[in-house]
Amino acid sequence: MPLFSNKFRQNISNLRRETSNCTFTHNLLTYLEHPHMTPLGFYIFLDNLAIDDLTSIKKISLSILCELGLAALQHQVSFQHNLEDLEKLGILLQIQTTTYKQFLKQTRFIGQSLEDKAHIRQEIERILKQINCV
Repeated sequence: MPLFSNKFRQNISNLRRETSNCTFTHNLLTYLEHPHMTPLGFYIFLDNLAIDDLTSIKKISLSILCELGLAALQHQVSFQHNLEDLEKLGILLQIQTTTYKQFLKQTRFIGQSLEDKAHIRQEIERILKQINCV
């Protein structure tokens, strides 16, 4: 059974195509978009990359959660499923997502202007960094 929904995996795939400048991020997103990815397999993947501590990738993880949160706001039809998938990803990456999800639930709509998107992105980044002490 897939860990993430199809729409969420599509959001991961879109993010992977946009974020091609960092090899680790690209490899991480490629792995996360596999339909049969498991938490155990994820930790084996990190171990194979010689990453012993998830805190070393916390900033990348926060950035990924931020971008996927913005994508969730843009897809209102699958919003509830995306929230569940964001929570699963937060658990997998060992990141607290409770306040982050509350903010997304309260926002529920993202304007089309670049200013609206930038403001929401800044607020999401602030919340994630504050809660996760980065």
